[in-house]
Amino acid sequence: MKELGAEIVDPIIIDPQSWTMFGNIADYRFKDDWEKYLATFGPRVPKTVAEFLRSTKRKLRCRRCPRPKNVLDLLERALATSTDLPAYSDLIEAHPPGEYRD
Repeated sequence: MKELGAEIVDPIIIDPQSWTMFGNIADYRFKDDWEKYLATFGPRVPKTVAEFLRSTKRKLRCRRCPRPKNVLDLLERALATSTDLPAYSDLIEAHPPGEYRD
């Protein structure tokens, strides 16, 4: 980007282990955030991750398109994670939000 004229203001280097940790936090938050989003739609839209996953799998079986594996994987992981779990609290406690700022 610099070669195209962009001014690099604050370059950062993210440790791969930190990237994995951020992904783990996102996984735990996804279910709650997705279900809040689903709640904004009318009654014909699934309201939970489990309902949405079942509906998505059913629709994909009926079509001749490749399954979006990354989306299905995210929904499957969301069934096993939640911000209500002690593991999420432990993760946040070990890595508070401001930890990676200057």
